[in-house]
Amino acid sequence: MKQHHRLGILFLVISPLLGLLAGIGSSRLMAVDKITVIAPKIGLGKEVARQLEVPVGASMLFYPLSRVTEQAQRCYRVRKVSVNRVSPHELAVTVTAQEPYAAVVVNGEYTVINREGLCLYRQPTAPPKLPVLVGMAAGRPALGTRFPADRMQWIHDVLAGATKVGLREGLQVDLSKLHQITVRAEGLQGTLGNVNSLTRKMTVLGRLMEQLREQGARTAAIDVSIPEKPRWNVS
Repeated sequence: MKQHHRLGILFLVISPLLGLLAGIGSSRLMAVDKITVIAPKIGLGKEVARQLEVPVGASMLFYPLSRVTEQAQRCYRVRKVSVNRVSPHELAVTVTAQEPYAAVVVNGEYTVINREGLCLYRQPTAPPKLPVLVGMAAGRPALGTRFPADRMQWIHDVLAGATKVGLREGLQVDLSKLHQITVRAEGLQGTLGNVNSLTRKMTVLGRLMEQLREQGARTAAIDVSIPEKPRWNVS
């Protein structure tokens, strides 16, 4: 009986406090009046801000922060989102950007993609440090869509080889003909042939370019379709 009596007293004490808390949490005293977006670039911050739709007067205590996170993630350029209450009236939304991996060019327009092949954003000029991919799409790829995994794997293989020999930056890869993949690097055209052993072929190409340069030989094209028997013409 004493235990029930104590529980009854505790309930009588706590109930008004819970009611008071609920009242304050639902009042203008704890309403979200400001949302600050923190992003690495102004453009990305503005893009995320346009996705946020927190109702006027939403409670700082009761409005689910997961909903704000989901809204921010609608932006394709966002990799991670963190939402925090920084005052009784302000939310801070901190975002990190997807890492650009390469640029797909179609009709002179460049669509930047991440490592998974997700189309992030477009720009009218080639990104100066990213590899450029030709023949990846017949038409303009929609933002938020992904390129097929097999095609991305071929790109990974080529870029892995290019990274080994220092040719990744400014590299152009043409996949218009999968039986005759070509690349352009430092003004030279390389023929890789089919989709097999692309990392090895790209590595052989880079090392051969370096050897020919050291010998003072000038060549405009090298064929490493058969990496054991590369071919080139020296002028």
